[in-house]
Amino acid sequence: MSSAVWDLEAKPDYHKSARDKWLQERGFNKGYNDKFKVGDVIEFYTGINDHIRARAKIKGIDGVNLYVYFDSYWYPIQDDEVRKIKKIS
Repeated sequence: MSSAVWDLEAKPDYHKSARDKWLQERGFNKGYNDKFKVGDVIEFYTGINDHIRARAKIKGIDGVNLYVYFDSYWYPIQDDEVRKIKKIS
């Protein structure tokens, strides 16, 4: 297994204003939960077998869901035993 981390923030973000507007309209940008806040950079496991370690910035929070922009998709994740989310900054 590779130890490389896929940095999802390395891609240019052409749709930032549309994404931020979409999140705000739906109430996802409340900004924080007990452990994380919007803008935190996290690492987590993803992929079909949860075997890829990825890094992304939290774009929105809705209760227990953390929303990241992942490979051209909105991706809600939860801090659980499978994802093993680690706050980077």
